[in-house]
Amino acid sequence: MKLKHAITLSSIMLLFWIGLIFYFSSQPSDQSNQQSFEVVTVYERLNAVFDFSDSPFFNKIEAFVFEDLLEDTYKSTNSKVRKSAHFGIYFVLGIFSALFGWLYAKKWLIAALMGICLPITIAVLDEFNQGIIGRTSRLNDVILDGSGALMGVCVFLISLAALSGLRKQTLRKKVPHK
Repeated sequence: MKLKHAITLSSIMLLFWIGLIFYFSSQPSDQSNQQSFEVVTVYERLNAVFDFSDSPFFNKIEAFVFEDLLEDTYKSTNSKVRKSAHFGIYFVLGIFSALFGWLYAKKWLIAALMGICLPITIAVLDEFNQGIIGRTSRLNDVILDGSGALMGVCVFLISLAALSGLRKQTLRKKVPHK
């Protein structure tokens, strides 16, 4: 019965997250821009206190992502925040989708496929939805969303492997050797 509850809970989390994605994509562009500018304001305030944007690690990550991977397309802090949000939201969706796939089938391949295919399908529908309401619809965003989901699936599977290894190790210690 525990498994059934876990599947139900994971499906609720998954549906909630998908609903959240469509809520954000259904907003008019001016409202969406206003929200991202508010995030930029919070980011700038936090940066003024913690000064993380001057650290070598932050600069290397930012240069790799925005200059190398995204070919220096996004220069403003607002556009970087918006693209980071795409990645982050789909990173979480990848984890939730893979979790649901794992709980439902208890198979690594199903978890991986569910964690990648469902978020990419949602990303395509999300961009389509944006096009319908008059916002810009971009293939680059689908690729960025898919990359976030892929990273989320990788984190989920690595975590699952680590937990499985720990569980096996704990069980071996409990069983007396002959």
